[in-house]
Amino acid sequence: MADANERQDELAAALLERLVDNLVSSGTLRDTAVERAMRAVPRHIFLPVTSLDRAYRDIAVPTHLEAGIAVSSASQPSMVAIMLQQLDVAPGMRVLEVGAGTGYNAALLRELVGADGTVVSIELDSAIAEEARAHLRAAGLPVEVVTGDGAGGWPASAPYDRIIVTAAAFDLSPAWVEQLAVSGKIVAPLVLNGIEASVVFARDGETLVSLSLAPCSFMRLRSSAGLVPVGASRAVSGECAQTLAPRIALLLAGRPRPHAVRRPLDDLKPWLGLAGVTPLTLWQMRQRGARRPRVALWADDASGPSLAVVSVIPQVTLVYGSEAFEHALASAEEAQRVRPLPGVQQWAIRAWPTGQRVETPAGVAIIARPSYTYAIDSSAR
Repeated sequence: MADANERQDELAAALLERLVDNLVSSGTLRDTAVERAMRAVPRHIFLPVTSLDRAYRDIAVPTHLEAGIAVSSASQPSMVAIMLQQLDVAPGMRVLEVGAGTGYNAALLRELVGADGTVVSIELDSAIAEEARAHLRAAGLPVEVVTGDGAGGWPASAPYDRIIVTAAAFDLSPAWVEQLAVSGKIVAPLVLNGIEASVVFARDGETLVSLSLAPCSFMRLRSSAGLVPVGASRAVSGECAQTLAPRIALLLAGRPRPHAVRRPLDDLKPWLGLAGVTPLTLWQMRQRGARRPRVALWADDASGPSLAVVSVIPQVTLVYGSEAFEHALASAEEAQRVRPLPGVQQWAIRAWPTGQRVETPAGVAIIARPSYTYAIDSSAR
Protein backbone atom coordinates (compact mmCIF):
# COMPACT_ATOMS: atom_id res chain seq x y z
CA MET A 1 0.00 0.00 0.00
CA ALA A 2 2.87 2.35 0.86
CA ASP A 3 4.46 1.69 -2.52
CA ALA A 4 1.16 2.46 -4.29
CA ASN A 5 0.82 5.76 -2.38
CA GLU A 6 4.40 6.70 -3.21
CA ARG A 7 3.83 6.00 -6.90
CA GLN A 8 0.65 8.10 -6.75
CA ASP A 9 2.53 10.99 -5.14
CA GLU A 10 5.31 10.76 -7.71
CA LEU A 11 2.83 10.78 -10.57
CA ALA A 12 0.99 13.78 -9.10
CA ALA A 13 4.28 15.68 -8.69
CA ALA A 14 5.26 14.92 -12.29
CA LEU A 15 1.86 16.02 -13.63
CA LEU A 16 2.02 19.22 -11.59
CA GLU A 17 5.46 20.08 -12.95
CA ARG A 18 4.27 19.41 -16.50
CA LEU A 19 1.21 21.63 -16.05
CA VAL A 20 3.21 24.56 -14.71
CA ASP A 21 5.97 24.07 -17.29
CA ASN A 22 3.36 24.28 -20.05
CA LEU A 23 1.87 27.47 -18.58
CA VAL A 24 5.34 29.01 -18.49
CA SER A 25 6.34 27.92 -22.00
CA SER A 26 3.05 29.21 -23.46
CA GLY A 27 3.72 32.67 -21.98
CA THR A 28 0.61 32.54 -19.78
CA LEU A 29 2.58 32.30 -16.53
CA ARG A 30 5.24 35.03 -16.34
CA ASP A 31 5.30 36.04 -12.66
CA THR A 32 7.90 34.07 -10.68
CA ALA A 33 6.00 34.37 -7.38
CA VAL A 34 2.80 32.96 -8.92
CA GLU A 35 4.86 30.23 -10.58
CA ARG A 36 6.39 29.23 -7.24
CA ALA A 37 2.96 29.15 -5.62
CA MET A 38 1.50 26.96 -8.36
CA ARG A 39 4.43 24.54 -8.10
CA ALA A 40 4.03 24.40 -4.30
CA VAL A 41 0.28 23.61 -4.15
CA PRO A 42 -0.85 20.16 -5.41
CA ARG A 43 -4.12 20.72 -7.28
CA HIS A 44 -5.37 17.15 -6.84
CA ILE A 45 -5.77 17.66 -3.07
CA PHE A 46 -8.60 20.08 -3.93
CA LEU A 47 -10.18 17.64 -6.39
CA PRO A 48 -10.22 14.39 -4.37
CA VAL A 49 -12.82 12.60 -6.52
CA THR A 50 -11.17 13.59 -9.82
CA SER A 51 -8.53 11.50 -11.58
CA LEU A 52 -4.94 12.77 -11.41
CA ASP A 53 -4.82 13.18 -15.16
CA ARG A 54 -7.93 15.37 -15.16
CA ALA A 55 -6.88 17.31 -12.07
CA TYR A 56 -3.66 18.40 -13.81
CA ARG A 57 -5.08 19.25 -17.21
CA ASP A 58 -5.55 22.91 -18.13
CA ILE A 59 -9.32 22.73 -17.86
CA ALA A 60 -12.06 23.87 -15.50
CA VAL A 61 -13.47 20.98 -13.47
CA PRO A 62 -17.14 21.24 -12.35
CA THR A 63 -17.50 20.08 -8.75
CA HIS A 64 -21.15 20.75 -7.87
CA LEU A 65 -24.26 20.48 -10.02
CA GLU A 66 -27.85 21.60 -9.51
CA ALA A 67 -30.45 20.27 -11.94
CA GLY A 68 -27.59 19.20 -14.19
CA ILE A 69 -26.05 22.71 -14.26
CA ALA A 70 -22.63 23.40 -12.73
CA VAL A 71 -22.83 25.85 -9.82
CA SER A 72 -19.25 25.49 -8.58
CA SER A 73 -16.00 24.42 -10.19
CA ALA A 74 -12.22 24.48 -10.02
CA SER A 75 -11.20 27.20 -12.48
CA GLN A 76 -8.92 26.50 -15.42
CA PRO A 77 -5.30 26.76 -14.18
CA SER A 78 -4.31 29.16 -16.97
CA MET A 79 -7.15 31.51 -15.95
CA VAL A 80 -6.13 31.16 -12.30
CA ALA A 81 -2.60 32.19 -13.24
CA ILE A 82 -3.80 35.18 -15.29
CA MET A 83 -5.99 36.53 -12.48
CA LEU A 84 -3.36 36.04 -9.78
CA GLN A 85 -0.87 37.94 -11.91
CA GLN A 86 -3.42 40.72 -12.36
CA LEU A 87 -3.95 40.78 -8.59
CA ASP A 88 -0.24 41.44 -7.94
CA VAL A 89 -0.10 39.98 -4.42
CA ALA A 90 2.93 40.63 -2.20
CA PRO A 91 4.00 38.99 1.09
CA GLY A 92 2.26 40.38 4.17
CA MET A 93 -0.89 41.53 2.36
CA ARG A 94 -4.48 41.03 3.52
CA VAL A 95 -6.58 39.40 0.79
CA LEU A 96 -10.31 38.73 0.49
CA GLU A 97 -11.50 36.06 -1.94
CA VAL A 98 -15.18 36.08 -2.94
CA GLY A 99 -16.13 32.51 -3.80
CA ALA A 100 -14.11 29.73 -2.12
CA GLY A 101 -14.90 26.93 -4.57
CA THR A 102 -12.56 24.02 -3.88
CA GLY A 103 -10.14 26.18 -1.88
CA TYR A 104 -7.37 25.85 -4.49
CA ASN A 105 -7.22 29.56 -5.35
CA ALA A 106 -7.19 30.45 -1.64
CA ALA A 107 -4.28 28.03 -1.17
CA LEU A 108 -2.30 29.83 -3.87
CA LEU A 109 -3.13 33.18 -2.25
CA ARG A 110 -1.90 31.80 1.08
CA GLU A 111 1.43 30.92 -0.54
CA LEU A 112 1.67 34.40 -2.07
CA VAL A 113 0.97 36.39 1.13
CA GLY A 114 3.35 34.27 3.21
CA ALA A 115 3.42 33.79 6.97
CA ASP A 116 2.78 37.49 7.70
CA GLY A 117 -0.23 37.80 5.39
CA THR A 118 -3.92 36.98 5.78
CA VAL A 119 -6.37 35.29 3.41
CA VAL A 120 -10.13 35.26 4.00
CA SER A 121 -12.38 33.37 1.59
CA ILE A 122 -16.14 33.84 1.70
CA GLU A 123 -18.52 31.24 0.23
CA LEU A 124 -22.32 31.40 -0.04
CA ASP A 125 -22.89 27.63 0.09
CA SER A 126 -22.12 26.17 3.53
CA ALA A 127 -21.40 22.67 2.15
CA ILE A 128 -18.94 24.02 -0.42
CA ALA A 129 -17.34 26.18 2.28
CA GLU A 130 -16.82 23.13 4.51
CA GLU A 131 -15.27 21.18 1.63
CA ALA A 132 -12.86 24.06 0.97
CA ARG A 133 -11.88 24.08 4.66
CA ALA A 134 -11.22 20.34 4.56
CA HIS A 135 -9.09 20.62 1.43
CA LEU A 136 -7.06 23.47 2.89
CA ARG A 137 -6.50 21.50 6.11
CA ALA A 138 -5.31 18.54 4.03
CA ALA A 139 -2.89 20.85 2.24
CA GLY A 140 -1.68 22.29 5.56
CA LEU A 141 -2.51 25.87 4.59
CA PRO A 142 -4.20 28.22 7.11
CA VAL A 143 -7.01 30.13 5.40
CA GLU A 144 -10.13 31.51 7.09
CA VAL A 145 -13.12 30.25 5.09
CA VAL A 146 -16.37 31.92 6.15
CA THR A 147 -19.93 31.28 5.03
CA GLY A 148 -21.93 34.23 3.77
CA ASP A 149 -23.02 36.28 0.77
CA GLY A 150 -19.85 37.46 -0.92
CA ALA A 151 -21.62 40.56 -2.23
CA GLY A 152 -21.33 41.94 1.30
CA GLY A 153 -17.63 41.18 1.57
CA TRP A 154 -16.30 40.38 5.04
CA PRO A 155 -15.99 43.61 7.05
CA ALA A 156 -14.60 41.87 10.16
CA SER A 157 -11.16 41.56 8.58
CA ALA A 158 -11.18 44.72 6.44
CA PRO A 159 -9.48 46.69 5.03
CA TYR A 160 -7.98 44.45 2.35
CA ASP A 161 -4.98 45.17 0.17
CA ARG A 162 -6.42 42.91 -2.52
CA ILE A 163 -9.89 41.54 -3.31
CA ILE A 164 -10.45 38.83 -5.90
CA VAL A 165 -13.84 37.65 -7.15
CA THR A 166 -13.91 34.14 -8.61
CA ALA A 167 -17.35 34.19 -10.28
CA ALA A 168 -18.69 36.48 -12.97
CA ALA A 169 -20.49 39.58 -11.69
CA PHE A 170 -22.77 42.03 -13.49
CA ASP A 171 -21.72 44.85 -11.17
CA LEU A 172 -19.13 45.69 -8.55
CA SER A 173 -20.41 45.51 -5.00
CA PRO A 174 -20.11 48.77 -3.00
CA ALA A 175 -19.05 46.62 -0.02
CA TRP A 176 -15.93 45.46 -1.88
CA VAL A 177 -14.89 49.02 -2.58
CA GLU A 178 -15.65 50.14 0.98
CA GLN A 179 -13.50 47.30 2.37
CA LEU A 180 -10.60 47.98 0.01
CA ALA A 181 -7.50 49.75 1.31
CA VAL A 182 -6.79 53.13 -0.31
CA SER A 183 -3.96 51.69 -2.40
CA GLY A 184 -5.70 48.34 -2.92
CA LYS A 185 -6.78 46.51 -6.06
CA ILE A 186 -9.86 44.50 -7.01
CA VAL A 187 -9.85 41.77 -9.65
CA ALA A 188 -13.27 40.63 -10.86
CA PRO A 189 -14.69 38.89 -13.94
CA LEU A 190 -17.18 41.50 -15.12
CA VAL A 191 -20.05 40.86 -17.53
CA LEU A 192 -21.10 44.10 -19.18
CA ASN A 193 -23.72 43.65 -21.89
CA GLY A 194 -22.36 40.25 -22.84
CA ILE A 195 -18.73 41.40 -22.84
CA GLU A 196 -16.90 39.36 -20.19
CA ALA A 197 -13.41 40.20 -18.97
CA SER A 198 -11.31 39.81 -15.86
CA VAL A 199 -10.64 43.40 -14.83
CA VAL A 200 -8.22 44.72 -12.23
CA PHE A 201 -9.37 48.03 -10.74
CA ALA A 202 -7.48 50.59 -8.66
CA ARG A 203 -8.73 53.81 -7.08
CA ASP A 204 -8.35 57.12 -8.90
CA GLY A 205 -9.88 59.70 -6.61
CA GLU A 206 -13.60 58.99 -6.39
CA THR A 207 -13.57 56.59 -9.33
CA LEU A 208 -12.04 53.21 -10.16
CA VAL A 209 -9.85 52.71 -13.22
CA SER A 210 -8.84 49.49 -14.92
CA LEU A 211 -5.18 48.55 -14.98
CA SER A 212 -5.62 45.53 -17.25
CA LEU A 213 -8.29 43.34 -18.81
CA ALA A 214 -8.21 39.69 -19.88
CA PRO A 215 -10.91 37.73 -21.75
CA CYS A 216 -12.60 35.14 -19.54
CA SER A 217 -15.68 33.00 -19.04
CA PHE A 218 -16.94 32.29 -15.53
CA MET A 219 -20.07 30.97 -13.88
CA ARG A 220 -22.22 33.74 -12.47
CA LEU A 221 -22.22 34.72 -8.82
CA ARG A 222 -24.80 32.55 -7.06
CA SER A 223 -26.75 35.60 -5.90
CA SER A 224 -27.12 36.64 -9.57
CA ALA A 225 -28.43 33.28 -10.82
CA GLY A 226 -31.99 32.08 -11.37
CA LEU A 227 -35.06 32.62 -13.50
CA VAL A 228 -37.24 35.70 -12.94
CA PRO A 229 -40.92 35.39 -13.98
CA VAL A 230 -42.18 37.86 -16.61
CA GLY A 231 -45.67 36.44 -17.00
CA ALA A 232 -47.63 33.28 -16.35
CA SER A 233 -45.54 31.10 -18.66
CA ARG A 234 -42.36 33.09 -19.27
CA ALA A 235 -39.21 33.88 -17.34
CA VAL A 236 -35.99 35.74 -18.00
CA SER A 237 -32.40 35.20 -16.88
CA GLY A 238 -29.10 36.99 -17.38
CA GLU A 239 -27.69 40.43 -16.74
CA CYS A 240 -29.91 42.60 -14.54
CA ALA A 241 -32.82 40.18 -15.06
CA GLN A 242 -34.28 41.02 -11.65
CA THR A 243 -34.14 44.75 -12.33
CA LEU A 244 -35.48 44.57 -15.89
CA ALA A 245 -38.19 41.93 -15.33
CA PRO A 246 -41.14 44.31 -14.61
CA ARG A 247 -40.39 46.38 -17.74
CA ILE A 248 -39.90 43.23 -19.86
CA ALA A 249 -43.26 41.88 -18.68
CA LEU A 250 -44.97 45.08 -19.88
CA LEU A 251 -43.29 44.88 -23.29
CA LEU A 252 -44.19 41.22 -23.76
CA ALA A 253 -47.85 42.05 -23.18
CA GLY A 254 -47.78 44.00 -26.44
CA ARG A 255 -47.67 42.81 -30.05
CA PRO A 256 -44.22 42.25 -31.59
CA ARG A 257 -43.10 43.35 -35.03
CA PRO A 258 -40.76 41.27 -37.19
CA HIS A 259 -37.36 42.69 -38.05
CA ALA A 260 -35.13 41.05 -40.64
CA VAL A 261 -31.50 40.68 -39.53
CA ARG A 262 -29.01 40.83 -42.38
CA ARG A 263 -26.21 38.99 -40.59
CA PRO A 264 -25.92 36.69 -37.56
CA LEU A 265 -26.26 38.68 -34.34
CA ASP A 266 -23.40 36.66 -32.79
CA ASP A 267 -21.03 38.37 -35.24
CA LEU A 268 -22.12 41.74 -33.88
CA LYS A 269 -22.12 40.78 -30.18
CA PRO A 270 -19.23 43.03 -29.00
CA TRP A 271 -20.50 46.02 -30.99
CA LEU A 272 -24.04 45.50 -29.73
CA GLY A 273 -22.72 45.40 -26.17
CA LEU A 274 -20.89 48.68 -26.62
CA ALA A 275 -24.05 50.14 -28.17
CA GLY A 276 -25.88 49.43 -24.92
CA VAL A 277 -27.66 46.17 -25.80
CA THR A 278 -27.99 43.74 -22.88
CA PRO A 279 -28.22 40.02 -23.75
CA LEU A 280 -30.75 37.94 -21.83
CA THR A 281 -32.39 34.54 -22.11
CA LEU A 282 -36.17 34.39 -22.40
CA TRP A 283 -37.63 31.09 -21.22
CA GLN A 284 -40.97 29.67 -22.35
CA MET A 285 -42.14 27.48 -19.49
CA ARG A 286 -43.81 24.26 -20.60
CA GLN A 287 -45.78 21.56 -18.81
CA ARG A 288 -43.85 19.21 -16.51
CA GLY A 289 -41.26 21.93 -15.94
CA ALA A 290 -39.79 21.84 -19.47
CA ARG A 291 -38.16 25.07 -20.61
CA ARG A 292 -37.47 26.41 -24.09
CA PRO A 293 -34.82 29.16 -24.17
CA ARG A 294 -34.66 32.02 -26.66
CA VAL A 295 -31.96 34.66 -27.04
CA ALA A 296 -33.34 38.08 -26.09
CA LEU A 297 -31.72 41.52 -26.37
CA TRP A 298 -32.71 44.51 -24.24
CA ALA A 299 -32.15 48.06 -25.51
CA ASP A 300 -33.24 51.43 -24.20
CA ASP A 301 -32.79 54.92 -25.60
CA ALA A 302 -34.69 58.19 -25.98
CA SER A 303 -37.44 56.37 -27.89
CA GLY A 304 -38.04 54.08 -24.92
CA PRO A 305 -37.22 50.45 -24.11
CA SER A 306 -37.41 47.52 -26.49
CA LEU A 307 -36.86 43.78 -26.34
CA ALA A 308 -35.75 41.77 -29.37
CA VAL A 309 -36.38 38.02 -29.27
CA VAL A 310 -34.53 35.86 -31.78
CA SER A 311 -37.02 33.73 -33.67
CA VAL A 312 -36.67 30.05 -34.52
CA ILE A 313 -35.71 31.45 -37.92
CA PRO A 314 -32.35 33.10 -37.03
CA GLN A 315 -32.68 35.80 -39.69
CA VAL A 316 -35.88 37.12 -38.10
CA THR A 317 -36.09 38.93 -34.77
CA LEU A 318 -39.35 39.81 -33.04
CA VAL A 319 -39.14 43.27 -31.48
CA TYR A 320 -41.39 44.46 -28.64
CA GLY A 321 -41.69 48.11 -27.67
CA SER A 322 -39.77 51.04 -29.16
CA GLU A 323 -37.21 51.12 -31.97
CA ALA A 324 -34.28 51.24 -29.54
CA PHE A 325 -33.09 47.81 -30.69
CA GLU A 326 -33.16 48.81 -34.36
CA HIS A 327 -31.21 51.99 -33.51
CA ALA A 328 -28.59 50.01 -31.57
CA LEU A 329 -28.32 47.41 -34.33
CA ALA A 330 -27.72 50.09 -36.95
CA SER A 331 -25.08 51.69 -34.72
CA ALA A 332 -23.35 48.33 -34.19
CA GLU A 333 -23.37 47.52 -37.92
CA GLU A 334 -21.90 50.92 -38.75
CA ALA A 335 -19.22 50.62 -36.04
CA GLN A 336 -18.20 47.21 -37.35
CA ARG A 337 -18.04 48.54 -40.90
CA VAL A 338 -15.89 51.54 -39.95
CA ARG A 339 -13.22 49.85 -37.83
CA PRO A 340 -12.16 46.52 -36.38
CA LEU A 341 -12.69 46.11 -32.66
CA PRO A 342 -9.50 45.61 -30.62
CA GLY A 343 -9.43 42.72 -28.18
CA VAL A 344 -10.56 43.44 -24.63
CA GLN A 345 -6.90 43.42 -23.52
CA GLN A 346 -6.65 46.86 -25.17
CA TRP A 347 -9.78 48.32 -23.62
CA ALA A 348 -9.96 50.65 -20.64
CA ILE A 349 -12.79 50.93 -18.08
CA ARG A 350 -13.58 53.66 -15.57
CA ALA A 351 -16.25 53.01 -12.92
CA TRP A 352 -18.04 55.27 -10.46
CA PRO A 353 -21.10 55.00 -8.18
CA THR A 354 -24.29 55.22 -10.23
CA GLY A 355 -25.89 58.62 -9.75
CA GLN A 356 -22.64 60.57 -9.55
CA ARG A 357 -21.83 62.97 -12.39
CA VAL A 358 -18.51 62.17 -14.06
CA GLU A 359 -17.20 63.80 -17.22
CA THR A 360 -16.28 61.24 -19.87
CA PRO A 361 -14.65 61.72 -23.27
CA ALA A 362 -16.75 61.43 -26.40
CA GLY A 363 -16.91 58.03 -28.05
CA VAL A 364 -16.84 55.84 -24.94
CA ALA A 365 -19.65 53.42 -24.18
CA ILE A 366 -21.56 54.12 -20.96
CA ILE A 367 -23.17 51.15 -19.20
CA ALA A 368 -25.14 51.89 -16.03
CA ARG A 369 -25.67 49.18 -13.44
CA PRO A 370 -27.53 49.51 -10.11
CA SER A 371 -24.36 50.18 -8.07
CA TYR A 372 -21.77 51.40 -10.57
CA THR A 373 -21.66 53.02 -13.99
CA TYR A 374 -18.94 51.93 -16.42
CA ALA A 375 -17.32 53.97 -19.18
CA ILE A 376 -15.71 51.57 -21.67
CA ASP A 377 -13.09 52.90 -24.07
CA SER A 378 -12.63 50.19 -26.69
CA SER A 379 -10.01 52.08 -28.70
CA ALA A 380 -6.56 50.48 -28.89
CA ARG A 381 -4.12 51.66 -26.24
